[in-house]
Amino acid sequence: MLVRNTTDTRLHLAPARHTTASRFLLLADPAVEWARRLAMIREARHFVHLTTYYVGHDRWARELTDELAAAQRRGVQVLLGIDAFGQQLGTRLLGAARRADVAQRLAALGPAVRYYRPPSRLQRVLGAGQHVKIQFSDAGEALHGSSNISERSFDPTHWKEVSFSLWGPAAVVALEAVAQLFPGAVTDDQRAIAVAAAGGRGALPLEYWWHDPNRPAAPLAPVAGVKNPLTQRLVEAIDRAGVSIHATSFYFKPCAALAAAFARAARRGVVVEIFHSHRDALVESVLPWMAAAADYRRWHDAGVTIYESLRGEHSKLLLVDGAELAIGSYNFEHAAHDRLAELMVFVRDAQVLEQARALFDVLRADPDNRLVDAPAFAREPRSLRARTALFSPLRRWI
Repeated sequence: MLVRNTTDTRLHLAPARHTTASRFLLLADPAVEWARRLAMIREARHFVHLTTYYVGHDRWARELTDELAAAQRRGVQVLLGIDAFGQQLGTRLLGAARRADVAQRLAALGPAVRYYRPPSRLQRVLGAGQHVKIQFSDAGEALHGSSNISERSFDPTHWKEVSFSLWGPAAVVALEAVAQLFPGAVTDDQRAIAVAAAGGRGALPLEYWWHDPNRPAAPLAPVAGVKNPLTQRLVEAIDRAGVSIHATSFYFKPCAALAAAFARAARRGVVVEIFHSHRDALVESVLPWMAAAADYRRWHDAGVTIYESLRGEHSKLLLVDGAELAIGSYNFEHAAHDRLAELMVFVRDAQVLEQARALFDVLRADPDNRLVDAPAFAREPRSLRARTALFSPLRRWI
């Protein structure tokens, strides 16, 4: 729950994050989401904060950094919080000139750009970081979702994304998530502006969950000792399913607790549908797909239905019995459980649920999504299936 400090406007987060929103808007059209992002920056008068996994090298990244620079010139306080490992990963294959251009653009924003780095060397070596995507402005809108600042997220020929905006008390919670991921970036004056913009209690109840497994972390994390309350909340939602579960993830390779929950649901007769990406969706490497495909036999035996998107499915959705939607940044993969800060919002609003059910109807009918049943997987080249089996012991890390 939320506990208000009686001496200031700061909201302190307790493990159960029950709050309300005055408005909740699903954003499944990348053009609409992009227009909202730019409008939030252009209309900001005091501050705008944006956290992301990485910033690409394309017209979308250039447009966004140009708008942030223009906001700075107006006197707006800007935060662009980026994951250090994610930025390195996202620009690894760029040529030297393009990498230099990205670095120059980010450097031009000065101290507004901050990089998230986990405290321990082991965490950094194993790719720990922050994967939460929030954009918040002083008008009180908190835009969340699955998209990075990249062509792959906003060019309609690339990955499919689903994001959302919310207003009201839940938006203030979003600002506190930013503050904790990037300490010192959010001032008390900004908190006061956010609380004023939120107004009174919203009419739409929801649960706002986010967790950073890196701070604090067990001494051997992420190798051992990780406990993630967000993962447990997702397990509980899956275990409550009585009729259907529909989920999306970039690649479906869940940690042991979530994998067991999905299998339990399918075996007790729940219809379980998973939508994730085809191996060609990530041109840099087939390894993440192999990590997912290594468990295809398990899912087929349990009765789970798997679809692969040729374009790439980058949204992060869990719809349980058509009655509860979890949406945010958490991919169903080991990294989301043990080494990445992630966020999911749980909603039971009838209008939002109707839109979510429609999203899955669209995915099911999309010709880009191909059904991968056991015979279809058996038709994959033998060499590919052999390499998948070879890499399966490493699937937690790829």
